[in-house]
Amino acid sequence: MILKEISKENKEKKLRQQLLAIAHSFHWSDHATLKEWESPYSRLWVWVHDQDLVACSGGQIIYEEANIHYFWINPSLRGKGKGKAFLAAILDYIELEAVERVNLEVRVTNKAAIALYEALAFEVIDRRPNYYRDPVEDGLVMQLELCKGRDSNARE
Repeated sequence: MILKEISKENKEKKLRQQLLAIAHSFHWSDHATLKEWESPYSRLWVWVHDQDLVACSGGQIIYEEANIHYFWINPSLRGKGKGKAFLAAILDYIELEAVERVNLEVRVTNKAAIALYEALAFEVIDRRPNYYRDPVEDGLVMQLELCKGRDSNARE
C-alpha cells in the first residue's frame, strides 16, 4: 500500500471530483470541503491503486492533536482489511508529526467502523445526541492516545 498525502496545490481533476463526491456522502458541501482543504492544518490522505481510489481520509493536525473528519473505503473493498491497513498507515504518519491524541466521530449505528476503530485501540470518550442527520442519530466521539515509542506493528 502506498499512503499519499495530497497537497492543496496538487489535486488532479479526476481525483478532486472523486474526493468531492465522497465528501458529499458525509454531507459536506463543495464549499465546506474546499474551505477545509485550504486550512494550513488540513491533511488529506489517499490510497490509489492502478488509478482507482481505494481509500481516502481527511482531517486536521493542530499541534499535538489530530482530528479525522472523514474516513472512506471503496465499498467494493470493504471487509477485506483495507480499512485497518489504511488507518494504521495514517496513524503511523500522524505519529511522526508528534501527535499525542487522535479524535474522530462515528455514527452509533456504524458497527463496522466502530469495530475497526476499537481494533486500533480507539476508545469512546463521549456521545453526542442527535449529532447526525439523514437519518438523525447519535454520534460517538472516539479517541486514541498515542504513546511515544509505541510499536506500530501492534496495529497490524
